[in-house]
Amino acid sequence: MSRFELLEPFLEDGILNTNFFNGRLLSAEDLRTEQQAALKRASHLGAAVGAGVVRGLRVGRVPATSPPGTLTSAAVKVSKGLGVNAAGQTLWLPSDSEVKLVRERVTAPPEAGLFTICQPPRTQTVAAGAGAYVLAVRPASGFAGQAPLSGLGGTGLSSPGCGSRYAVGGVQFKLADLSIAGNKSIDDAARARIIALMSAEDAASLSRLRNELAHACFGTQRLQTLAANPYAEDDDPFSDTDDPQTATDERPGPTPAYGALADLYQSGALDACDLPLALVYWSKNGIEFIDEWSARRRLTRGAAFERWSPRADDRREAEGGAAFQQFQDQIETFTDAPHTVEAREHFRYLPAAGIIPAAAVGAAAAGAFRREVFFAGMTCREPVHLDGARLAALLRHSFTFDPVDAASGEMIYLYRVVQNARAADAKASVRRYLVFTTGHMPWAGEARFDLARWDYSNYV
Repeated sequence: MSRFELLEPFLEDGILNTNFFNGRLLSAEDLRTEQQAALKRASHLGAAVGAGVVRGLRVGRVPATSPPGTLTSAAVKVSKGLGVNAAGQTLWLPSDSEVKLVRERVTAPPEAGLFTICQPPRTQTVAAGAGAYVLAVRPASGFAGQAPLSGLGGTGLSSPGCGSRYAVGGVQFKLADLSIAGNKSIDDAARARIIALMSAEDAASLSRLRNELAHACFGTQRLQTLAANPYAEDDDPFSDTDDPQTATDERPGPTPAYGALADLYQSGALDACDLPLALVYWSKNGIEFIDEWSARRRLTRGAAFERWSPRADDRREAEGGAAFQQFQDQIETFTDAPHTVEAREHFRYLPAAGIIPAAAVGAAAAGAFRREVFFAGMTCREPVHLDGARLAALLRHSFTFDPVDAASGEMIYLYRVVQNARAADAKASVRRYLVFTTGHMPWAGEARFDLARWDYSNYV
């Protein structure tokens, strides 16, 4: 720890800016120092903004060009976009790209050294067997073009990049094994459920596996543990420690580490230079599903409240929003007879609020769920009216609430949006939908509508 007095400049490990003055002989090292200073200042601003995806960087499937289950069939597409990693560095992918998840043996070009704190990955995971993998993007740099030489520097161009006109900043992708069996941030009960589901091949088990993996990444069970005992002892495997997912040199600690991604940071499989984009589940049949929101987050400010960060910081709201988006993406995959789907069979957890396409009671509309089937065995209040103007606020408010354990018997509120019901009455092509929330949220039912004129009892 350094000691200094009031008004005494503290310059240790400060940003080095080249001091320009008339008559000074500038070298390449001097100009490179100026470039590094600009990058460092930009990274400080990036860290203040927060880590996450700004726009784009969506991950999806590509048509397999090899037989299913072979390693060469493992590839994904990533859309162009912009993100910021936990080190404050911007990650810009200028065009839609296809990423092969199996790395061929190629000679790596020399790095330009634009991102000095980011070391090349020590190992690279290959999706060689059944398992869950996190696809991440990180900064990279290289050289391009040839610059004219004056001869003042001599003829010995031995350093990497000597003679190149440009040092180019770009990105590279990496794959990290979630390591279900050894991931210390997954509790034993959830680990046993996930491993059992990985051996099943039916649609319901695959759906439930996707949901279990997502909430392992969200740290849903760890959050419940923190609610019961935020002062956990250090010998607890889920005890308070600096969270490598959010910690940088500028952020305070300790912050309780939670979520399956946290273990990847602790083990070094991921670091502050990596920005997770999606979770990819690979089986003997190849890629079974790509779940973006298990790993993807919006821009999220770093921890500020130390021990109470899981409840009071921006991360809680960002992950609540991710849980909502994850559910909405997964619910769209039920294209085959959704009216027969029961939530408890396909999901262990539901988000604190969600939306499902809904058919009339007793009906089986195309692409719609039946309320009495989807929520079978769960404790639900009868649907009431909700004005559409309140829907956005209701959803945003839900991001700070814990997900619903579908097996807990927890109360669930159901809402019909008035504007949707009216539009569906007038035009058959309008899809009806039903909103649900955890019973821990304030009840938001409406009682001011003329039910004699607007009778929605048969709609959902």
